[in-house]
Amino acid sequence: MLHSPEVNAEFAGAGYFKKTLPIKARQVPAGTTEMVIVNSGATRDTAVGDDGDWICTSHGLGEDYVVHGLDFSDIYHDTPTSDGLYVPQDTREKWRKLIKLRTNVVFVAPWGYTQAIEKGGYLIERKVAHGPRAGVIERYGIAQEDAEPDYQPVAAE
Repeated sequence: MLHSPEVNAEFAGAGYFKKTLPIKARQVPAGTTEMVIVNSGATRDTAVGDDGDWICTSHGLGEDYVVHGLDFSDIYHDTPTSDGLYVPQDTREKWRKLIKLRTNVVFVAPWGYTQAIEKGGYLIERKVAHGPRAGVIERYGIAQEDAEPDYQPVAAE
């Protein structure tokens, strides 16, 4: 579903968006793992301390989610602001393509768990920058309530 010809065509014509809102985040201690279940039940993921994973909290719905260790500094400034928030990187390479969903969807997300996104939510496309999956195009979902206040359209250059 995420890489079907129809979805590929939609992403080919999709606009770019940049992440704008800071997040709260904490790194999972080495030697531990933590399961994160999104409050809405949309998905779950496992944060592994030995991999340098982070548990982040969004501003929209206040949902917790995992950002894997190698991806964190690619998405956020790895130094928090004075109030302990992490700010999204803002360069063209960090922009994402988003497409709005016209129906409810259920699929297996790149992290290996089922994800359910309701109509009005979004699919996001990003290119993995670091680690063993560098260069891979991954797609996943985000609820409308999290996406719309956070992702702002940008003019493609």
